[in-house]
Amino acid sequence: MNTNITISSNTVPHRNTDNGKIRLFWVDGLKCLLAFLVFFTHMSVLLSIDFGKYEQIFYGITGKYAVAVFAVILGFLANNSTSSNSDLSVKILRRYFHFVFPLLMVTSATSIIYVLSRIEEINVRGALKHILKESFLLGENSYCPQAWCLTDFFIASLIIYVFSGKRYRNAIWVLIFLLLTLGGKIWIAVCLLGALLKEIHVFTDKELPFRKTGFLFSLLKISLIAFSFTIIRYPENSITYLFDGISATLMLWVCLNSSVLKRLLSANILSACGKISFEFFMVHIEAYYITIFVLDALFTNTIPYDIQILITVIVTLCISVVLAYSLSLLTKRFNKLMIVCKNQLQQVGNHEH
Repeated sequence: MNTNITISSNTVPHRNTDNGKIRLFWVDGLKCLLAFLVFFTHMSVLLSIDFGKYEQIFYGITGKYAVAVFAVILGFLANNSTSSNSDLSVKILRRYFHFVFPLLMVTSATSIIYVLSRIEEINVRGALKHILKESFLLGENSYCPQAWCLTDFFIASLIIYVFSGKRYRNAIWVLIFLLLTLGGKIWIAVCLLGALLKEIHVFTDKELPFRKTGFLFSLLKISLIAFSFTIIRYPENSITYLFDGISATLMLWVCLNSSVLKRLLSANILSACGKISFEFFMVHIEAYYITIFVLDALFTNTIPYDIQILITVIVTLCISVVLAYSLSLLTKRFNKLMIVCKNQLQQVGNHEH
């Protein structure tokens, strides 16, 4: 879910990165909010927090909805028609290891946490086999349950990369979207909505109806926001997840066409946290188990339950941020190592020719 892209738009605030690509800082800010939504959703479930009347007000705004927005963002950014076909294999490999390396780190750490916390009796050989299968997107997500969506995200990235820039890509993506939806592969289909949104945004960037009429355009955006939150207020199932994806697509379109929202989301604190949102997403459950293990050892039955919940959430949040930042640094080191290896292989190939 990298936000480095190679297109520019007058409607999208951005700053150039060191590699000459463009980073959408408001997207980073949005990803920060989405990561916290996932975090607080999981904390409320793990700690059985009762929000009372407020639970009905925010009904539908869940971790799954955040994942739907993540999926649309992934599809939007993966659709880059300016990339050459020669980059395809490199892009696929980099996306694969963008998911695999953090997952390998998290699943390995989780197996150790499970042993220390006595959550699970683990056979070393069996655990190692399971870690490798799960980390390389070949098995179930039991050591890192929040990574359930990564295989679908990778498959969606692959589909978008292959057809991005092709002449009939939109018709192909619509057809694949319909087939995936009918086949129950909702999360891959939701990612494709992001790719289609990119096409719509680029096509209508300067020709959008009502843009010159500020009141009507604002009314349109407010109506879409209201509609977006109306269609997600249902119990979780495949149809609701599809509606989540549609709502996420509409909300992202509103953000793309709202300078106010983009300015707010581009706040330094949000964009900075958003850069480690994927890593935060990956480690926050493990951070919770670390917190519970430590707090149980230090404060067993010595503080009121409500205070214990508050401390647990705060400590888990802090540990999650530290672990996410550390994992982000490791991932960047790994990516740099991959680039060095790639350049060296190219040099060897050039010398041979």
